[in-house]
Amino acid sequence: DSPSPLYIATDGEAVFTLASYIASRRAESALLFRTPGVEKTFMVITQRESPEALFMLWNGTGVVLEKRVAIEASRAVGQLRTDTSDLVVIGGSNGARHGEVLVYQTLLDILPGLDGPESVEISPDGKHVYVLSRNSHSIVAFLREQVNGSLSLADIVSPSTLQPLPPGAPAPLADRGYPLRSMTSLAMSGDGGFMYAIGVYDNAVHTWSRDRTTGVLTYVAALVDDGTMHMQGPHTLHIAASGLRVFVACTRGHSIVVLARDATTGELTHLDSTINGERVVTSIATDVLP
Repeated sequence: DSPSPLYIATDGEAVFTLASYIASRRAESALLFRTPGVEKTFMVITQRESPEALFMLWNGTGVVLEKRVAIEASRAVGQLRTDTSDLVVIGGSNGARHGEVLVYQTLLDILPGLDGPESVEISPDGKHVYVLSRNSHSIVAFLREQVNGSLSLADIVSPSTLQPLPPGAPAPLADRGYPLRSMTSLAMSGDGGFMYAIGVYDNAVHTWSRDRTTGVLTYVAALVDDGTMHMQGPHTLHIAASGLRVFVACTRGHSIVVLARDATTGELTHLDSTINGERVVTSIATDVLP
């Protein structure tokens, strides 16, 4: 709500202003780093008068604090990259008596994107692996080497990187709860064009479109229970071999919900529900599969 200082580059060609502010306690050193194949910039800030180092992510518009790394009086940080390793090294000391050094595998140990992995999905072409992590509310995409199966990071989908729904989407932004929280299950369409995830707290099924070349996911929409679908506490979903049906098992609703799927757009619509083994008469499907 107040003006920020302006800074002019030494060549006079650019003007900068404050984009983000994150409090620190006597910041000692900083490291900006990127990992090959990842279009994101990361930052580690050491704090001399704090038992934590700060791990941050530039999300395109500002710096987001992603994780606090416990280390006493952190003083220095550096990156060590070899043909087989990509490491971040953080050093700390407590007076002159003893010191501490922490070593992290870049984007694996230090990234919160893999906190509490819950579900794994491999693309039909075998080129990408997706890991849903419940605690960090994220989906991490990896490139998969076809010969030896080794993985390298491709993308991270998290609340800070999630894009708003486009106009006219099935569920408006205000009606879809908190995307990527409470996720429990991933499923990909047989053609590899769409990814689906359960949002158990929001009684929702989220939809992403997938770039078959890069593996990047783009948020499309959420189908949220409106009280008539009996989709309370969804936990697991499965896509039929035809690609035209999605089945959702719900713990709190004691139900199995059947959704119709548009193979072209990936859109989901409610079709049928069964509660405690009894079909809900008002929701009996009337369409016929080809």
